[in-house]
Amino acid sequence: MKIFFLGWKAEYERAMIESLATSFDVRVVQVPGYVRRIYRLFRSLSKRMPVPMPLERLGRRVNARHNESSGDILVCNEGELLHGINAGIARTFKGHKVLLVRDLVDRPFIDSVRGQFDRIYSFDPEQCALLEVERLDQFFPFSEASARQLSARSGSAGEGRTCTFLGRDKGRAATLLEIAEVLKNQGCRLDFHIVRDKTTQAVSPHHVSAIYPYGESLRMTLDADVLVEVNQTGQAGYTLRVLEALFFDKKLLTTNARVKQEPFYDPGRFFVWGVDSQQDLPRFLQARPAPVSAETLYRYSPVAMMDRLVGER
Repeated sequence: MKIFFLGWKAEYERAMIESLATSFDVRVVQVPGYVRRIYRLFRSLSKRMPVPMPLERLGRRVNARHNESSGDILVCNEGELLHGINAGIARTFKGHKVLLVRDLVDRPFIDSVRGQFDRIYSFDPEQCALLEVERLDQFFPFSEASARQLSARSGSAGEGRTCTFLGRDKGRAATLLEIAEVLKNQGCRLDFHIVRDKTTQAVSPHHVSAIYPYGESLRMTLDADVLVEVNQTGQAGYTLRVLEALFFDKKLLTTNARVKQEPFYDPGRFFVWGVDSQQDLPRFLQARPAPVSAETLYRYSPVAMMDRLVGER
């Protein structure tokens, strides 16, 4: 059984696929150059005349090149499904087809693709209930062993005083700047990088113009003592920041109160902004979290994700 990943382009996603290679026969779907050229030709022609795009024919060519079979699994990333010929590849794949919804989407999108997949999963519990898709735990890109090796090379002082945020504004700047001011008053060193976008109303000293490469953002995470996250409006599922806190043994200041309901919750590791009293912040910064259990690390590992997809095919 081969497991194909379609539309997984980010560096951390490729790292996840590489980490699975020791346990599964994983492949990345590659679109040949000549297929891309044909797609671009038809897209150019369609701007001048009503030429139907041969997505399914091109998709079959790509799948045949990878020698897929009915016993294989195709794992699609929702964010890339409608890019290029990806939809054609997914429609014509012979095996079991899975869509992983990694961001917030609406019902029209889900309804438009529901019949094309055997299973659709989301990491957000509220989105699962609203759109009638299956719940899947968020998963970390690295195995426990790889995360331990990366942490060993960390530049973190381990004193609870270096606090990092890295992400797009997305209307969160006001809350982030409030958090930054409170942490500064606690004597923390701030390493905030709020990437400007269309929601940015006022530029602060913490704003930057562009997102950093993954290697640089990973270094910032590893060098931090406290990670900071502010969830987007409507987002209830866990981001990778929660898993970074678990796998890299960091503390997390978050707006997501769901962490308090989890077996892995530790008040020395998690501080929930807007729920926990700010009077308890010094205690949080000084606390030494308990070790994370092996069961928790497996639950959010890429292997656990793949074990479930394979088991439910």
